[in-house]
Amino acid sequence: MAYTKDPKVLVFTDWYLPGYKAGGPIRSLSNLVYRLDLDWSVVTSNRDHAAVEPYPNIEPNVWIHGTKGERVIYLDKP
Repeated sequence: MAYTKDPKVLVFTDWYLPGYKAGGPIRSLSNLVYRLDLDWSVVTSNRDHAAVEPYPNIEPNVWIHGTKGERVIYLDKP
């Protein structure tokens, strides 16, 4: 069976770029997004690990395009 479009991948993760404090999981996921030519969507929080303040200059609860073309939504805490 031939695919006409890239497979879609939806990931739910506590932390993603531009975060760095959670370490390896952020780097691992960003490397997968960079290396695998797939249609990525990432659902994550709008703050870094153990951070009180949200990421500056990132609007929460809105889908945006990440640096590698992936769709990302940074959810605000309720």
